[in-house]
This record gives sequence, structure tokens and C-alpha cells, in this order.
Amino acid sequence: MRRSKKRMRLTRAKGWCCSRMTELKRKNIVLWIALIALFALSFVLSGCQTKTETVDFPGIPVEVTRLKRGEIVHESAYYGETESRTRVTVSAKVSGTVNHLAKHNGDRVDQGELILSLDNTDIEATVAQAAAAVQVAEANVEKIKKGPEPEEITAAKENVRQAEIAVEAARTNLERTKKLFENGVVSLKESENVQHEYDLAMSRLAAAEQNLLLLKRSPTPEAVAVAEAELNKARTSYHTALSKRNDARVISPVSGYISGLVIQEGEFLAAGTPFAVIENPNAFHITVRVSESDIHFVRLGDNVTVKFPTLQLSTTGVVDEVSPSADPRTGLFPVKLTIENHDGQVKPGMVANVIIPLERHGSALVVPTNAVINDKGDTYVYVVEKGVARKRKVNTGIRSEQYVEIIDGLSVDEVVITAGVDLLVDGERVVVR
Repeated sequence: MRRSKKRMRLTRAKGWCCSRMTELKRKNIVLWIALIALFALSFVLSGCQTKTETVDFPGIPVEVTRLKRGEIVHESAYYGETESRTRVTVSAKVSGTVNHLAKHNGDRVDQGELILSLDNTDIEATVAQAAAAVQVAEANVEKIKKGPEPEEITAAKENVRQAEIAVEAARTNLERTKKLFENGVVSLKESENVQHEYDLAMSRLAAAEQNLLLLKRSPTPEAVAVAEAELNKARTSYHTALSKRNDARVISPVSGYISGLVIQEGEFLAAGTPFAVIENPNAFHITVRVSESDIHFVRLGDNVTVKFPTLQLSTTGVVDEVSPSADPRTGLFPVKLTIENHDGQVKPGMVANVIIPLERHGSALVVPTNAVINDKGDTYVYVVEKGVARKRKVNTGIRSEQYVEIIDGLSVDEVVITAGVDLLVDGERVVVR
């Protein structure tokens, strides 16, 4: 029993020792953690205690310009589309089937050059008939002027003799028929027919005698005039036929390029029907529509700047037309410009930006537009005075794309800040770059 008690005491002592050692280990860990935290804090605090140095700020960097007098032009920008100055619609003067198409869309054509030709078979026949009629009329005029040949006189006399024989025979037949009619042998209709034959024979005799009389006479001025009139009529018909033959060949009235061609070989083309357009690409018109506030400054002959954004091209145009009245639909005034296109870059229908000069002031005080600021409805600029920016209220005049006219508030040779103004306040120190 004593051994049992002794063993229990040893077990309790051993347990207390283990518990004590575990508690000591925990305290050591906490102590080490506290020491590490204290060391880190001291390191941070030592870094924060670094001495700072004060740096003297020289001023805000700015760009400046010295105020000078110069010319300023107030301009307005408008947009328009190019159209050929020479634009001719082509049609045929006669109808017919196209048998040859000499030009196509996009082809260059010179004035007087063939565009197409029509089938002229019927026209050629008309020309031949008219030429033959002229020959007959010419021969008739010569014949009348020359007078009759002896053979013609002889033939005319023979015609008179034969006509007299026919009249005598018709008279004898008429007398016999009348007696038979009185006796009731022949009918009234038969009697009338015989009378008609007699009258016809008398007419033929009169015509033969008149023809013989005319042949025996010298050519009268009246007869010659009538024959020459017939000749002129025949010649007119001939020239008309020739003109139609020429019209079957459609010739370009101007030089340019073919566009809008809507006919093909083998198709029928009616007279007067437009089938193509010829445009001259060397000169263009541009129509812009100007506001009523600007139109008073636009004059015929003014030079304007024309820009083509897609071509990165700038050229000069001339005001060619100024409408005296506004378009009732838009209230704007159409103004037509002319530009040359020597290098061929500009095409019909391109959009152009047109810069029109409206007002021009010479010897004006001007500053760049980026030097001017607006603040609560007033206009200001910053000037440099002894290294300090001073905010100066100014009154402005006309503006251009790059400059603003100063009416008052500044003087010649003052130094105006042109870049960095958004960072400034009145009295700010500045450094000129």
C-alpha cells in the first residue's frame, strides 16, 4: 500500500512538471514575437525620422509670344460637292439602231470625235433619191434656158396634127349619134359618152397647140424662174438628206470624259433621248450655301481656300456666282465657286471644305487663339511681368483659325503667355521655356 501511494505521488509530480514546461514554452514564444515586433517598429520609426529638405519652386513652365501688329482675316467654313464646270448631255438628232459604239464609260473623248453611229441604210437611199432629183432639175433648167431642139418642134407639130384628126373623128361620131338619139335608136347614156369623148379630144388638141406655141417662143424669165425654184427645192431636199446621214454619226460636242452611258450596240436609240454625259475634269464648280450674316462679305472674284480632306489637298477657288436671293427652303444663299484641276486628283461629287474670307484687318494687334481664355463672360489673357503671370482683361475683334484680334487691353511688345494658361492664376510665378 505504501508503494501504491508513492507511485501516485510520483505520477502527480511528473504531470506538474510537464504542465509547467508547456507553460514556459508558450511564454517564450510570446516573448520572441514581442521582441520581433518591437524591432520592426523601431526600424520603421528610424526610417520616418529621415530629415526632409525644402526645395524652392521656380514657377510654372509656359510658352510666350511678344505682341506684334499684323494682318488678320476672319473666315467662315462651308461644305459643298464638286461638279464639272463643263457637263454636256449627249443625244442623237435622228432615230436608229446603234451599229457601232466607239466610246464607253470613263473613256476620254475629244471635241469632234465619234461616240457612236446608227444604221443609215434608209438614209442612204433617201440621199440617192434626192441626188437624182437634183440632176433632173438641173437638166430642166438648162433645157429651158437653151430652148427647144428642132426635133422637139417637129414632134410637137405632129402631136397637133394627130390631135386634130382625133377631134374630127370625134365630131363626126358625135353628129351621127345625135341623129340616132333623136330617132330613139341609142340611149341617152350612149349619147353622153360620145359627147365626153369629143370634149376629151378637144382638150388634147388645145394642150398640143399650147405646147407647140411654148416651144416656138423664146424662154421667158418666168419659165426660167419656175425651173430654178424647182432646182433649189431639190437641192434643199438633198442637203437635208445629207444632214441626216451626218447625224447618224453622233460626234462629241466638247472634250472630256464619258459618263452615264446607257446604250449598247444593237439597241434602238430614239432621236432626242439622252444616252450619255461628257464632263470636263480640268475645271469644277462647287456650290456652297452661305448664311445671311456672311453673304454681305462675299464678292465676285474673291479667292477662297478649298480643302479636300480625303485627298489631303488644298487649292484656291474663285467666286463665280453669288445668288441675289436666298433659297426659300433653307434660307441660305447659293454661292458658286470655280476651281482648276490640273493634276486630275479631284473627281465629280467629292466633298470640299471651303474657307471664305469675310473680313480683313491690316496692322491689327493679334494673339494666338490658345492664349485667350473666357471666364464668366469676359475675355482674358495672361501677360508676363517680372516673372509673374498677370491676368489681363481684353476686348477682342475678329478671329481667324489661328489668331484673335485685340481691340484694347494690351500693347505692342507685351509678352503674352500662349501655352500653359490653364494652369495659371493671377500672380503665379512662371518660367518661360
